[in-house]
Amino acid sequence: MSEELPEGWIESSIGSLFTFKYGKALKAEDRSNSGSANVYGSNGIVGLHDKALTSGPTIIIGRKGSVGEVHFSKTPCWPIDTTYYIDEFPCGLLPEFWELLIRSLQLGQQEKSSAIPGINRDSAYQTAIPLPPLAEQKRIVEKLDAVLGKVDVCRQRLERIPTILKRFRQSVLAAACSGKLTADWREENVGYFDSSGSELPSIPRTWSWITFSEVIEELRNGLSPKPSIEPPGIPILRISAARRGLVDLSDHRFLPNGEQHLEKYGLRDGDLMFTRYNGSLDLLGVCGMTRGLETQPCLYPDKLMRVRLDESRAKPEFVEAVFSDETAHARLIEKAKSSAGQNGISGKDLKMQLIPLPPLDEQQEIVRRVNALFSLADSLEGRYQNAKTHVDKLTQSVLAKAFRGELVPTEAELARREGREYEPASVLLERIHAERESRPKPARKRAARKRTAKKRS
Repeated sequence: MSEELPEGWIESSIGSLFTFKYGKALKAEDRSNSGSANVYGSNGIVGLHDKALTSGPTIIIGRKGSVGEVHFSKTPCWPIDTTYYIDEFPCGLLPEFWELLIRSLQLGQQEKSSAIPGINRDSAYQTAIPLPPLAEQKRIVEKLDAVLGKVDVCRQRLERIPTILKRFRQSVLAAACSGKLTADWREENVGYFDSSGSELPSIPRTWSWITFSEVIEELRNGLSPKPSIEPPGIPILRISAARRGLVDLSDHRFLPNGEQHLEKYGLRDGDLMFTRYNGSLDLLGVCGMTRGLETQPCLYPDKLMRVRLDESRAKPEFVEAVFSDETAHARLIEKAKSSAGQNGISGKDLKMQLIPLPPLDEQQEIVRRVNALFSLADSLEGRYQNAKTHVDKLTQSVLAKAFRGELVPTEAELARREGREYEPASVLLERIHAERESRPKPARKRAARKRTAKKRS
């Protein structure tokens, strides 16, 4: 540790204070799934058991998997074999203090000695840590509980924002596809089409329900040759490039000699891409429109369908919004068929889909309003991301300040004010060493030493 420590503190190491014990395997089928002992993996609670492995409050550190993740159990628990754990706190060291300090070390980011992600116990033991006087540890925990409690409340409120924005976008699409978004735009109230007796929602009388095939100029499945990860070749989209309301042109591979396919399978702005096959129903039949292809030749694979519209009747941006609506998407995937573990829809399924069709000028107005509202949502999402980053950094900043001795008055300072003596951390460390040395060694180690001594004799 390079920074000068506060008066009364001392530099120590993890290995001088604690033992990282190995968690013990406990398969899911062997857990009782009842009782009071939580079962911890490296990413948190994974079940319940009627027996505990630890003896009291426990700090759990991810050893494999979620490397370096830190969890805390106030009661005895069962850490499994992907973790280390600490359940011995000599001389009354405060478990809550050390859970927060070890969390602030971010051990998973420090460990770089192996190509296989994991925490080396010997390396962790050498990590330098500050040791404050015991009374000061208690005050730091109390202050951190108060400050981090407010940060957690802020984080919980922020975490609701993505869900709110998702619902907002879906509400915009639902309003766009029902005519409600442009109700004030229509010059006069002409009433609503009565769709009673059908499963289709009501739409304005100036709109009509049509089969998608009525506005399709061309529908074509993509190419099947296997692409390469690296150039040379013409970029060819991956299936994951087509998302709801978006085609990510950067999500591609390369097709050698792909130039010969550009005339038939080349993409242009305004093409609608639909996923034909996907293991997840949520990602099946998603529709996105290509944008920004003016100078970038690009192909598409056989798990995608390209649709080109008769733009004298239907605007691609409007149809993209229609199929991005959850109701229209649900109608489409009702036709999904399973083949070799993958769900699929055919071109025929897509052509037979019913979609609402407003007049062309109203389609343009709907697109304009949807884009404006989505831009507002995107702006709010950007502010959310900035706020989230700030809050995440705030936690580490508060912890760093606490473990530099800047969050509460030091024990040395309080002792001078109150005219009393205090125990510095150097004396506490001596007591910790004495207590740890006095503990009986694990039976396995004693037996191994006896065997070694017997061989030597």
